[in-house]
Amino acid sequence: MEKLKIETLQKLCKNSNIVWSVHALERMQEREISKSDVLNVIMNGKIIEDYPKAFPYPACLILGIDLSERSLHVVCGSNGLLLKLLQHIIQMKKNLHKAERRERRVYNELHRMRRKLL
Repeated sequence: MEKLKIETLQKLCKNSNIVWSVHALERMQEREISKSDVLNVIMNGKIIEDYPKAFPYPACLILGIDLSERSLHVVCGSNGLLLKLLQHIIQMKKNLHKAERRERRVYNELHRMRRKLL
């Protein structure tokens, strides 16, 4: 599978070809993040990690700024016709402690290993 391009994802957003996973919506509600915030991240952010072998669609991690100027990470996947907002909508703090950064690296590694097993 090919890597996703931010331009493709932005076009899908403009055309409202979006599916919001229940998990993503739950996390957004917990963290008081709106759909408009997430869309702003996609429209103005950049892809910082690619997951071309993700199932069922290639996915990526986008870093951007929401409408309140908070840094957000958004994980989404796409088959080129549809944009699916997946699991993590993460509000990043300006000063992450070493332990938090380490925890994120460990989580990412475990997630990659899990995907390889599936």
